[in-house]
Amino acid sequence: LSKEFSDLDQIQMARIAKKGTQSWLGHIGKKMLIISGIGGAGKTIRILQLAKQLYEDSSSRILILTYNNALIANIERLLVLSGINSKQSNDKFIKFRTIHSFMGDIINKHGIANISKQNFFEQYKTELLDKLSHDIDLLNESELIEAKGKFNDKAINYVFVDEGQDTDPREAKIIERIFDYKNIVVANGINQEVRETMSFNWESLLPANIDRKESVFKAKAKRARRMKANILSFIKAFATDELNDDEYLNVKAIDDAFGGSIHIIENSNLSDSKQKIDEIINKAKHNSSNNSKILNIDILLLLQDKKDGEDFVNKLKDYDYEVWNAFSKSERRSIPKNTNTLRVVPYTSVRGLEGWSCVLFKFDDFWERAYAKGLDYAKSESSQKSLFKSESESAEEFAKNYAAKWLLIALTRAVDSLIIQIDDRNSYIGKKLYEIHKKSKDYVSWTQN
Repeated sequence: LSKEFSDLDQIQMARIAKKGTQSWLGHIGKKMLIISGIGGAGKTIRILQLAKQLYEDSSSRILILTYNNALIANIERLLVLSGINSKQSNDKFIKFRTIHSFMGDIINKHGIANISKQNFFEQYKTELLDKLSHDIDLLNESELIEAKGKFNDKAINYVFVDEGQDTDPREAKIIERIFDYKNIVVANGINQEVRETMSFNWESLLPANIDRKESVFKAKAKRARRMKANILSFIKAFATDELNDDEYLNVKAIDDAFGGSIHIIENSNLSDSKQKIDEIINKAKHNSSNNSKILNIDILLLLQDKKDGEDFVNKLKDYDYEVWNAFSKSERRSIPKNTNTLRVVPYTSVRGLEGWSCVLFKFDDFWERAYAKGLDYAKSESSQKSLFKSESESAEEFAKNYAAKWLLIALTRAVDSLIIQIDDRNSYIGKKLYEIHKKSKDYVSWTQN
């Protein structure tokens, strides 16, 4: 791994190095801590701040769980650059696991089932989680300590759960049984629940015989820690009439986050030649805050289809670009090697990541597919009435809200610049974006190629 820093690296490392909110830190080990906020409010950075402070001040051993291998790879890179190596054999450590790998280890370690990696995901939710959720209550104290996982023969003290809103209730029960509610910190995304369609309520795990004031502390990230003011204004305009609530509309920018630009490009063939790819990369490299050029590592290139993603990665490599390909299972588990590397990421794996500039390909098609998936959820026999905000909400309204959540996750990844490519101005999203452009031409440009 190159030890060269990008501008965004230095910003992120400075955020992580900043002392965690003391009033929040004091509750860890005494109460469950739940940190809530919209996309871009800095929840992941907040839990990293708290983890780093526990690591440094009390030699704590911390496990951070997430669903996202791409996020783990990017965070591990930042921590290595910051001088914290999650793989060191020390008495203190910060380790990262996916929730699936953590659960898989317990299943295999305690003989709950013998399952190969090839068949794991096929059986995980259909039978393995049910069996583990039942059998976890049968483990004795020493077996529960073993289930936490050890490193250098030291048991883990605390578990931090990122994207906690998407946790399966059975996974949450297992985590609480192993670590105890007092040692759990949860980052809970508002309007970001996309795996289970409903946000999991972590408070449901708290003991009924203890007053909630004594068992949980709920904190809220109320400011857009990532986005510059114009990006936030654009996101608020986009969220209007798309979501069922006004959480995005109530978020404020941080005091010094001026500027930001949005470029919308109407062109269905944006990546069909070296010239066009060079143009889009050069546009993404432009730092609107000081007219300088950013390094490639600070760019996020987002696509949806695996085929489109792999084709685009191959084109970039053919044109001598270095690429970190998060469409590849093996590659997204590895750390991007240097600052000259472009990050190509599926829309579905982008939560927690950020880029100084983000390029969103086929954004209107992304909405169409997310909307169709939302309709399938709403109309399927397994969907419950509780999926809907109210009895009067239609399947179409649910699908529109579901699609908006996915699109806003992508839009909130950018710090300074958003480049949004659409195929058709007359698509649902094309019309929405064009209306925003007409009202905000000073910072939202529109190009038709």
